[in-house]
Amino acid sequence: MPRPLLFSSSIHEMILSADSRDFQACIGRPPGAGLPAKAVVLITRAGDREADELSLRLAARNVPVVRFDSDRVGRASFQWDVPSGVCTFDGSSFIPSVCWVRSFYRSSIAATGDAAADAYVTDNWAALVAALTEDPRTDTVNADADMSRPGVLAQLAAAVRAGLRVPASIVTTDLADGARSLPGDGDVVVKTLGDHFVEVVPGRLVAVLPRRVARPDLADRPLEPAPVLVQEFIASTRELRIYGVADQLVAFEVAKASPESPWTEPDSVAIREAPVPAHLRRPLRALMSRLRLDVGAFDVLETLDGPVFLEVNPTGDWLTFESRAGVTTVTDAVVDLLAGRYANPRTAS
Repeated sequence: MPRPLLFSSSIHEMILSADSRDFQACIGRPPGAGLPAKAVVLITRAGDREADELSLRLAARNVPVVRFDSDRVGRASFQWDVPSGVCTFDGSSFIPSVCWVRSFYRSSIAATGDAAADAYVTDNWAALVAALTEDPRTDTVNADADMSRPGVLAQLAAAVRAGLRVPASIVTTDLADGARSLPGDGDVVVKTLGDHFVEVVPGRLVAVLPRRVARPDLADRPLEPAPVLVQEFIASTRELRIYGVADQLVAFEVAKASPESPWTEPDSVAIREAPVPAHLRRPLRALMSRLRLDVGAFDVLETLDGPVFLEVNPTGDWLTFESRAGVTTVTDAVVDLLAGRYANPRTAS
């Protein structure tokens, strides 16, 4: 089997610890209201810095936070009394009031080496997550989204319906033929259709980064072992990362040398907060509505011919952008969203 193009350059790896730095898990949760108290449940993994920050900020508002970390779930007992809705996890009893699935990676759940047993364990934890978020008594943030949903193709289609331009795209295992199918003769960008990281060993993530490639360089490539997304390269005047949180939009201007620079050369990436262009407000809000997103991180290119939508990440990390720009705008908006939903949850009747 040929090595995939996205694995043929230098590999970027991340090592994530399974040790919790969650403020409320380490220090204690505020009492909340009632016994057992309702809680915001963040379904993620221990290395989620945004979840750590939210736990601290929500504690200041007397909002209890419980973490279901995929790389820690096997360390404590869990029980859910379904009729009453009361859960007991890691020694605490609570009622899930608001749930948000962020970075719950099945691949980070501790494995034993027994393939069948490991698959059974991951399937059952994933089924529990689905059951918690589908419970009509629970208010779920980004109810129709997780790390892989909506997929990039659904995003592109929805963006077009919302009035946004998108790159010419094709899904293929034949990179040369796929590139020939796209308009023009300029470079193309090759992207994964799936997650941006592969985690074979729990806690050790290999980044699957987009690559800009000249079309002639694809002429002799063998067939890819799995389909990828090939898009026309779009020349831009600037790149924007725009966070949508409920009805708020927060934009950052990003200057980088290549698509993979934020991972391979993070110190070379310049970030500053910027006004949200007026012509993007309506279509981005329309796209959030179409995709039923409460929170999303949009990547948009500004070009001489108008904006071009690239993708939206429903769990988009934002602390790096805030720290570089010296603001807390996105964190403030997300804390307001979760605290508001905790106080007045939107649940099925």
